[in-house]
Amino acid sequence: MSATLQQYWFALQQTPVFEPGVLLLLTLLLARYAALPLQYQPWPLLRVLAERVAGKVNKAADNPAQQRLAGILALLVVVLPLLTLAWTLRHLSEWPAGFDALLLYLCLDHRHFASQVATMAGSLQRRQLQLAKDQLQPLLRRDCGKLSATGLAKAGIEVLAQRQLRHFAAVLFWFVVGGAMTALVWRLLVELQQAWSGKISDQRRFGSAVGQVGRLMLWPVCWLQGTLVALLFRFVQSVQFFRASPLAALPAAERWYLSAWSAGLQRNLAGPVMYQGVKIRRERIGPEQAPELADLLLAQVMEQQIQRAQWLLCCISVALILLYQWPHSL
Repeated sequence: MSATLQQYWFALQQTPVFEPGVLLLLTLLLARYAALPLQYQPWPLLRVLAERVAGKVNKAADNPAQQRLAGILALLVVVLPLLTLAWTLRHLSEWPAGFDALLLYLCLDHRHFASQVATMAGSLQRRQLQLAKDQLQPLLRRDCGKLSATGLAKAGIEVLAQRQLRHFAAVLFWFVVGGAMTALVWRLLVELQQAWSGKISDQRRFGSAVGQVGRLMLWPVCWLQGTLVALLFRFVQSVQFFRASPLAALPAAERWYLSAWSAGLQRNLAGPVMYQGVKIRRERIGPEQAPELADLLLAQVMEQQIQRAQWLLCCISVALILLYQWPHSL
């Protein structure tokens, strides 16, 4: 019996998907239940670097073409050296699969934002409105100073939805499709989009290059993740809300994703926002009823359910590939 078990264990180790698949599942669990604290993450340092680069080369006196060119060159100056360093370390590593898992773990920092939203929700429950605004503002580019409790609840839901999309689903998608280096490129783009946001007037042209690349890489993830959310909750209503939202001033893929969340919560999302004191009018997505604190708490539960579904899909995918690669000689 022991010889048979050893034979199966040896065959299991020989299948190409075994080691990377197990490491992927363990990394997802580690990122979910033992996330790296913010003070040990490299992303705040990258954001500071990006802001200083923008301060050096993004000149308001330059013409629009020069600002766009400066944005392209700044993107290359920041991304290429970091990507080259990571690629070199990977090839010097004695365990490349383990290095890939480490990179994935560093890129999956979504739990930090979920915990911040949970802290903000606790302040709303205690009716500490100003404290809730102060806790939410670092997560958003929009102005939070004039938001009501309803506006804070909606903004908190959108933070949960968008951060899960960008900091979990997109990282996982590009890791599976293109490997650790592609996932790292995406994660770098996310931070650069935050630092060089096109929603800020003096960065609109400078950040256009990173914004366009980011939207292109996010496009398939929005459709896939939106479909998953719709299938988990209310698919038919998601389609209805999407068809009724052409005036939401968002790309179709993002409207589909927010429509799925809106259908799941049965509350409207998107709508008017304030940037630098200027109100941008957008149509809302979903039903007439606006979200409240209870809906924000429900969104936290939804976010956890979606992540469990994604982890289960990863388990099923690894198991199916393992069965496909299993040696026929046994």
